[in-house]
Amino acid sequence: MNLLDLYNVIFSKIINFKMSVKVAVRLRPFNPREKELGSKLIIEMNNNTTKIKDPESGDKRDFTFDYSFWSHDGFETTDDVIF
Repeated sequence: MNLLDLYNVIFSKIINFKMSVKVAVRLRPFNPREKELGSKLIIEMNNNTTKIKDPESGDKRDFTFDYSFWSHDGFETTDDVIF
């Protein structure tokens, strides 16, 4: 196999290699400043769907992530969750 053949083999493997990116989102608790300002919660999460509500119009927009983590009002775990 010459150098050009080797290049073609490597190039075809790179082209055929499928890469994916996983995206996660976490809703954290309000910090002291946000609590002091009376911030309102405008996020809803249901499985991997996150909804953001426009506080003025009330319109909601949906976003889907690979992983969604809700920790706004504390964190609880069950026995079947492994970390």
